[in-house]
Amino acid sequence: MNIVIILLTVLILLFSIIGYGKLTCQIIFGRSYISNNIGEFGLFGIIFISFISTFLHFFFPLNQLISFVIYCVGIFLFLFSLEKKFFTKKKILVFIVLLLISLLMLAYHKPNEDWGYYHLPYLINFISEKVIFGLSTLHANQGWNSMWLNFTATFNLPLLSINALHFANIIFFFYLFNFFLEAINKNLIKDYFDSIAKIFSLVFLLYFTVKFSRLNSYGLDIPSNFFVIVVFYLFTKFFISTNIDDKNIIFQKITIYSLYSVLIKLSNALIVLLPITILFFGNIKIFTRGFIFCILFFFIWTIQQFIYTGCFLFPVVQTCLDVSWYNSGAVQSFLDHTLGMNKSFAQYKGNLSEIEYSSNFNWVPTWFERTKVEASEHLFTFLFLFLLVMISLNFSKKNIIKKLTYVSIKKIRIVLFLLLFIIAIQILFWFQNSPLVRFGFNYILLFIFFIIALLFKNFFFKDIDIKFIYILIFLAIFFNFQKNIFRIKNDINNNHTFFYTYPKTTYHQEYTNLDRNSLNYLGKDSLYCWDVPAICSYVGDIRSENINSYVFIKQFIYKNTQIK
Repeated sequence: MNIVIILLTVLILLFSIIGYGKLTCQIIFGRSYISNNIGEFGLFGIIFISFISTFLHFFFPLNQLISFVIYCVGIFLFLFSLEKKFFTKKKILVFIVLLLISLLMLAYHKPNEDWGYYHLPYLINFISEKVIFGLSTLHANQGWNSMWLNFTATFNLPLLSINALHFANIIFFFYLFNFFLEAINKNLIKDYFDSIAKIFSLVFLLYFTVKFSRLNSYGLDIPSNFFVIVVFYLFTKFFISTNIDDKNIIFQKITIYSLYSVLIKLSNALIVLLPITILFFGNIKIFTRGFIFCILFFFIWTIQQFIYTGCFLFPVVQTCLDVSWYNSGAVQSFLDHTLGMNKSFAQYKGNLSEIEYSSNFNWVPTWFERTKVEASEHLFTFLFLFLLVMISLNFSKKNIIKKLTYVSIKKIRIVLFLLLFIIAIQILFWFQNSPLVRFGFNYILLFIFFIIALLFKNFFFKDIDIKFIYILIFLAIFFNFQKNIFRIKNDINNNHTFFYTYPKTTYHQEYTNLDRNSLNYLGKDSLYCWDVPAICSYVGDIRSENINSYVFIKQFIYKNTQIK
């Protein structure tokens, strides 16, 4: 694989997404909105492209030509809006370092376990067919659609083809790092919440860089979880601002990021409590361009969800309609098995049924044994990095807050208790319904951060010396760098390729008697679809048929088999 082609493709994607992000911010917040935050533009660009790809998919397969046009337009938008001061010397240096780190993370990485199971098959369907009616009949997880996969599908580009699908998470790494770095550099410490926002950005930047240095740990969960973390950062910024226009802009950002995190992963649904909470503070405009964008975004996601499953909110049975492609078995199967799977039923050794095991906290001992190591790694990494930041604060000679008034203390306590209450609700929701570490451990870390901020607020009365910030960030980057170097060296020794080589998958085609449409069924020796051409199925007794050029997946009995 030509490294020059990879590098140029990544650069085009980065600049193009920034172009879309700047356009989105100007449309939503007004042309007078001023920002040079590459990370913010990148995150908004990701959201806008996700919206566009989902909308286009109603009418076209998202093939290479469409993806190519999307990013060509983005480059035009970037060049058209480029300002002389957009790239400073520091930004160029950061850009180069992050680009190097991102490419190292990409090289020779092995996708996570869900990639071949349903991520890649979903993407193959997305780029090969228009939106498929009854997609969840093939696989229940494909019915639980994620906006992150809709965004990832746009990376099916010329020359690299589906290999470029792996770029999505390094693109996210690049923008999120920049977002927190800009937050650290631009936070002028005026009061307690300024200090919280700056320390919050630094701690989670370090944690993100150190802990998620390997792309196979991302999946769909990490982008969703870190959009949630960005929302909590913005929530603290909301209380810093005294300008009503700034508050309205921050509120719109919180609403958009919250919605997007939910559309990536429904397990983060309760994050919407944050924008709802802000509404109670009054003087906030609800019917804004940001609100309209959220309504449109949620609407097209809901329509896509209905087309895939027959349900507007899968797997909530009450939102399902008895349309021809609705498969009650897929919904029930998802409800019956997902809860037990998330609570480690596969590791359980006992006589309880899956339903009995999943109820009355019978699952906790088995779950704890399975997750204690993974949870401890996250917890100790976060606490260690937090401790380094607190030590750096102690070396600071500059007090930023000399004295807190009674009113200030009361406001701090109210806001922090409110945050802790909202986080606690989400933790309970996560623990009861889907207690996989990757689904919601970010809320545990958020709870720890804000409880420390509440109990030890004197630590936040000083600004961190910039040299300590640079030292900590450098150490985090170095750790990321060396971890990937060792991984790459090991993979090269094992004769791995730059892009992961998908396992050879056997399958056979079966045709319907009705219209000669076919489905590709896995052979007995293959467990995952991987890159089997569309449409790949794990189950039998179904058919596909075309109605007005749209594929409908329905239950049926097949005949006529042709071995591939």
